[in-house]
Amino acid sequence: MCHGERVSIVQVQKKQSGDVTILNLEGKFDGGTDCQNIKQEMQTWIANGDRKFVINFSMVRWINSNGVGCLIGSKVALDKVDGRLILCSLNRRNLSTIYKMKLKEIFEVQDTLPQALESLNTHKANSGPAAHFTPEKP
Repeated sequence: MCHGERVSIVQVQKKQSGDVTILNLEGKFDGGTDCQNIKQEMQTWIANGDRKFVINFSMVRWINSNGVGCLIGSKVALDKVDGRLILCSLNRRNLSTIYKMKLKEIFEVQDTLPQALESLNTHKANSGPAAHFTPEKP
């Protein structure tokens, strides 16, 4: 690695399950360059007709407010085209971040990837968030 070269904090692996795009994230999600890359990719996928997204946080150690801002940007872009975004497999720390920022009304959160896929396949677009978690007590 060259001096000054930035190491990617979050890695993204894209998979398809029928008409659902699954983004498996790994690492620390703190916005920055990674966020810009995700936003650009999301715009491309949306332009190509993708409308159902699950972001799998099972391998994300933590997310900060910049990372949450990136998620909000993706949610807004999908709302404009009647798409859906579900977050799944968040650890207690990440769930607490979403809860403390009062975003449980914005994001649909499912405990597991299979639950997220089932929700996308059984509910209409923009049916509203359905957060299924118990946040940490402060």
